[in-house]
Amino acid sequence: MVLHHRKNGAIRPCLSEGATVTLVPCPACGNPLSRDAVTCPKCGHPPAKSKTKKTGCGCLIVLVLIVIFIAIIINAADNDAIRPKYNPSSPETITTIIGSVDARATARVANGILTLTYSLDPWLLTASTAKFTMLSFAKRFFEQVFQSTKIDYACIVATATLKDIRGNTTQGRVSNLCVTRENAQHTNWPNMALDDIPRIADQAFIHPSFDK
Repeated sequence: MVLHHRKNGAIRPCLSEGATVTLVPCPACGNPLSRDAVTCPKCGHPPAKSKTKKTGCGCLIVLVLIVIFIAIIINAADNDAIRPKYNPSSPETITTIIGSVDARATARVANGILTLTYSLDPWLLTASTAKFTMLSFAKRFFEQVFQSTKIDYACIVATATLKDIRGNTTQGRVSNLCVTRENAQHTNWPNMALDDIPRIADQAFIHPSFDK
């Protein structure tokens, strides 16, 4: 407890027994005065305010940012682990390209070359229908398969039941279209006209019965 008494017109602190007062020099005249004093009793100058470093808030912000950063990394890693890898030769991928089990489509990958083979028989209504179908499948195929970094060259092969002039039927190849990764990456597939696919393909064959 601090008591005050008046002496020679000035109020001076009078300490009770056991009490202590922290004195600081007046920044103007150097006169010692209490840290809690409003003004210096000698010159009237206010005491210097103590400067305390407020580092707690800054440290908390840094800690929060570190926690958020770690959480983002962990979440990204978990998503990569959960997200299924694209497999160009999987039955699911083949279904999205061909869309019919009657086509008996199969795919195989060897040495970076993907070959998708299917039967065109379900679409052999007319030659123009068959050609439109095979080119539509090729466009969809080349647009998708190079999502896999393991594929450097892709071919889509269509087979069909062919009849010769004697009426005999055989299952033969009616189209074979192949494209390299580099070629595919320089092609705007959504805007590609179907009839232009054989022209830009690295390898192209369409049976004369359908190439009209």
